[in-house]
Amino acid sequence: MRRFFVIGVIVVVVTAALSVSSRAEEKLQIVSMNDGLRISANELPVLKKKAKRGDGEAALKLATYYGVYLSEKKTELYYLKLAARNDSDVAVRNLITIYGNDSELFDFRKALLWRQRLKDLARRKNIAIDSDGEWGYDLYLNHLGDKDRGLFFLKYAAKHGSEKARQELNETFGIQ
Repeated sequence: MRRFFVIGVIVVVVTAALSVSSRAEEKLQIVSMNDGLRISANELPVLKKKAKRGDGEAALKLATYYGVYLSEKKTELYYLKLAARNDSDVAVRNLITIYGNDSELFDFRKALLWRQRLKDLARRKNIAIDSDGEWGYDLYLNHLGDKDRGLFFLKYAAKHGSEKARQELNETFGIQ
């Protein structure tokens, strides 16, 4: 009987140890996900020089580092704009998203300016992008919580050819 008790205790202890070990590994995995965005102290000045010399990928990497890893929005925008000026369509798309959706930085005129830049890049680089109507409808969906802004984007999408937007305007608001 005593043997069964000892064996039972050993099984419980080993199971608990494995459980703690696996939880510790899970925590390490979660922490290490952002580590891919970290830039070392030695690499940072090199990337900054490359970005200022016109390397769009270096500027985009810095924008991601400052925006996601350090949460420094102002510096992120600086490097996104630098990457965008060096023909990074990813940076241009990120700027459109920020100016079209961010509650603190929302500026539709800036979003439209960057949207035009994306269209120019798409023509030159043969990149597929959504139509203005589809883009406007996506903005409408992102702003459903804000009735006035949502309606503005729904009208914008309908004006620029979105059939879904036209139907929704008609069915929901009675607007033709």
